[in-house]
Amino acid sequence: MKSPAVRVCALALGCLIAGVPLTSGAQAPAPPPGAGMLAEAAQVMGLKQCRPVLERLAPMVAQDSTAQDLIVDRDLKSKDEGPIFLLMGMQRPLGAAALTISAMPDGDGSCSFAAERISMAPYTCESVARTELPSYRATRLLPSFTVYTDPKDPGATVSMLDSPPGCIIIRRHVQFRWRPGAQP
Repeated sequence: MKSPAVRVCALALGCLIAGVPLTSGAQAPAPPPGAGMLAEAAQVMGLKQCRPVLERLAPMVAQDSTAQDLIVDRDLKSKDEGPIFLLMGMQRPLGAAALTISAMPDGDGSCSFAAERISMAPYTCESVARTELPSYRATRLLPSFTVYTDPKDPGATVSMLDSPPGCIIIRRHVQFRWRPGAQP
């Protein structure tokens, strides 16, 4: 199946539609088949150092998503040296979700990043946690806000906010100085 056209808007700095910069007639080389919208966007923008982060996080987008759209903020003058901020909307069978990614190239060739996938489940948070996070440790921060952690993945948390009649779920992962080959 052919992936959808990439539509990326670098706010206040120009837009890219269907992988073609509006200010240029040249089209970026096609990413590998099945790479996903994040990988396509990274290729179109010419990212190198933090591109593997976006490729690695692509499954967060693909998970039960039927359509996506992406907004990107970055300084086009800094090429591959500056931070990149992405906000992606995703259509899912049970409603919409959002994904935010902030990535910053580090001087040693690695990339530090924070990614959050925010969604809503039409169930209680307790039932979602019982089904999806049976081995996670729960820490209640407020009466309606619980954070779940897995000791096997110290950079990741799953936060759940009771919001009747459903549950807001924030899956977050932060990692400093990540390199390809390491598990985010």
